[in-house]
Amino acid sequence: MKISKVTAVYIMLFVYVIGYTVITDGSGVLYSGTPARPGDPTSTTVYVVMGETITMKVTGNDAEISINFGVKYNGNYTILLELKNGESVMMRFEGSNRLDIYLESEEPMTLTVTKTGISLESRLRLVVIGVFMIAALSVEWLVKRRELSFPTLSFEMKSISLAVMSLVFLSIWQDDNFLPGGSNYSMGLDYTQKIYFMAFRGPILLLPLILSLHINRVLSPAKLRMLRTYPLNPIRIYLSRIAIFFLVILPFFIISFIHEIFGRGTFLQNFDGLAPKYVLPAMVAFIATLLIFLMVLLIEDVLRNRFLTLSSTLLILLITGLNILTFYPFYIYNEPLSADVENDFVNFPNLAEAAWVAVSASLLTMALNILYRRSKYFQRIARV
Repeated sequence: MKISKVTAVYIMLFVYVIGYTVITDGSGVLYSGTPARPGDPTSTTVYVVMGETITMKVTGNDAEISINFGVKYNGNYTILLELKNGESVMMRFEGSNRLDIYLESEEPMTLTVTKTGISLESRLRLVVIGVFMIAALSVEWLVKRRELSFPTLSFEMKSISLAVMSLVFLSIWQDDNFLPGGSNYSMGLDYTQKIYFMAFRGPILLLPLILSLHINRVLSPAKLRMLRTYPLNPIRIYLSRIAIFFLVILPFFIISFIHEIFGRGTFLQNFDGLAPKYVLPAMVAFIATLLIFLMVLLIEDVLRNRFLTLSSTLLILLITGLNILTFYPFYIYNEPLSADVENDFVNFPNLAEAAWVAVSASLLTMALNILYRRSKYFQRIARV
């Protein structure tokens, strides 16, 4: 059967997650190196993730190894090992960690660090995206079998550009290979990380997502003019656009969130306080991302010009990513020059203020757009 573009996006995303899991998970080498000169100590940093088992093996000569852990491992921050030529040691990690490895040998030797097992991050992403894909296919089957019809949603699905959407996967691949490292995630997201969520990985990822949702509509006005012969409700069309935004961006946002929390380079040890420390900031970030989309929709409705609409979309994403505007609602995207993550932030008191700004600004933007669409002027110039 013919599937909608939303389902096609889910299938593409599921294939991507499977491909990334096959390439990055399972057995693999995390590090393999030899001291530069005999007798010189060599250091390296290796990141392990929750549920992973690593094996360290020395070949070529005996070696002394000191391992400093970012988070305690078996009650210790540091362990000392003396491995003979050809010997290996295995370590199983119940939580993510960072290993600073220092090794010294009188003669040249090679240390190889390998991993086994599928990470919790990959398992969660496969489950989440699998659920999205199965749900979408089930809805497709139900619609075909019951002969149901959702004309406004169907039209908005057709406006998605799969060609532009394919650029998103390049951004996600780059994002997946980014090691946040250096931040103690066991203490919860710090200010910078919360803002990073709010920018949804910055304009490089948000730009193709938003463009893919309306570029066909902007570049193909002839298709829209055909709809003027149909009695379509402009408010219903507007709400359909927002619904499609949720359907498309939500799975991308979830896998980005999972990567931020469970990906290689994080220090998450357990699920204590997961909701207040991680889920709530992510929810605020999602609403802040919605706010950008709502502003783009309002600009599109008001300008009614292809060039100005695309230019303003690029501009609003640029000034958001560069933190140029310092007034509300753009204030929620601006990082402070300095912040004390243990107390209140210098330029941004707390997450509650961010939530209030994001929600109120989103509701206000929606109200303005709905009032504009209900006006006689809008209904006279356009019905979509």
